Amino acid sequence: MTHHILLTPTGKLPGRWGEAFPGSVAWALEMMELTAYGADTVVWISAPVDGLPGTVRRVHGLRPELAVVALDLAPSREVATAVFEAGARGYCHALATAPMLQQVAVVVSHGGMWVGPEILTRLVAVTQRGVALSGQEANLDLLSPRERAVAEEVALGATNKEVALHLGITERTVKAHLASAFAKLGVRDRLHLAISFQTRREAVALPSEM
Repeated sequence: MTHHILLTPTGKLPGRWGEAFPGSVAWALEMMELTAYGADTVVWISAPVDGLPGTVRRVHGLRPELAVVALDLAPSREVATAVFEAGARGYCHALATAPMLQQVAVVVSHGGMWVGPEILTRLVAVTQRGVALSGQEANLDLLSPRERAVAEEVALGATNKEVALHLGITERTVKAHLASAFAKLGVRDRLHLAISFQTRREAVALPSEM
C-alpha cells in the first residue's frame, strides 16, 4: 500500500486530499520525519514558490528513494526545471483535483515523471538535454495509426479529455492507446513521450548529408 504525506506550511490536509488518498497525512514543513516510511511512499510538497526547490532538495537528500511531487499555485517552466533538478519526480498544480492527484501518484510511484500539460511542451527543450531515452531514438513506426494519433496529441501537451474530444473516442480508449504506446516506445511517462516526438521532429528537419 502506497503512503501519501503532504507537507504544507500549515500542516493541514485539504478535503480533496482525503478523497484522493484515504489515510494520507499532513505535516508542517518544519516537522518532517520520514524515517518510519517505506520506499512506497509519495511525498507531496506545497511550499512558497521561492522555497519549493530547496524543500524538494531537502526531502530528496533525506530519502532519495521516495517519490517527491512539488505542488505550485502558478506552475512555470522555470520552477519545474528547478524542482526536477532538485530531485522531484512530479510537478503539478497545487489545486489539482482528486482524480488528477491519483493519476500523478500512479505515474511517479512507477518511476515515471509527471508535469502538468500546461507547461509540458515548454519544458521539453530544457529537459531533453538531461533525460536519457535508453540511448536510442524511439521508433515511432512501431505505433498503430490510432496509437500514434493519441501519442502525438499528448506529446503536444493535450490532456486525455482533450484528446478524446478531438479524436472522437472515450478517455478510457485514450488511456489504453497511450499505455500501449508507452510500452512499444519504451518510455514511462508523458514527458519522455514528448521528448521522443521532439527528437524525431528535429531529426526529420535536419538536411541529409550529401
